[in-house]
Amino acid sequence: CSLWSNLTPPVALSAFTAAIIADSNPMRTAVTSMRIGFGTFLIPFLFVANPGLLLLGDLGNILTTVISAVIGLALMCGSFEGYIWGLGKVDPWQRVAFFAGGICMAIPGLYTDAIGLIVAGVTFAVSYFLFKPKNPSPAVSVSGPVVNGAASD
Repeated sequence: CSLWSNLTPPVALSAFTAAIIADSNPMRTAVTSMRIGFGTFLIPFLFVANPGLLLLGDLGNILTTVISAVIGLALMCGSFEGYIWGLGKVDPWQRVAFFAGGICMAIPGLYTDAIGLIVAGVTFAVSYFLFKPKNPSPAVSVSGPVVNGAASD
């Protein structure tokens, strides 16, 4: 949890340094860093809940534990930030669903992993096929031929 002190205000040394470099609001940068870095706070508690994350046990348990924890943390951090890869910016109901799926994935056990995958998968499928992604990846457009890495008109 020592990394967490670099992200949380009022100390937030890393966040404040990044804000100076980026010429942005230091407190806003610190709050954003807390949302993005949520996993650094949760990982030590996951170690206690499932020793497979410490690479203890048989290979099958280690693989399922690590994969489900990574997916769960990615879903939770994405729901905090409001951006899910492949969908772009997500609505509040999607954020809640992805967070619930992430929590289920982070809790040790195959049943909770299955529930988390189903919740996240159904939310992703409904969001992708019924609602158009709000911020698809920006397409690179070049107005003319590329010369030495730069577009020329």
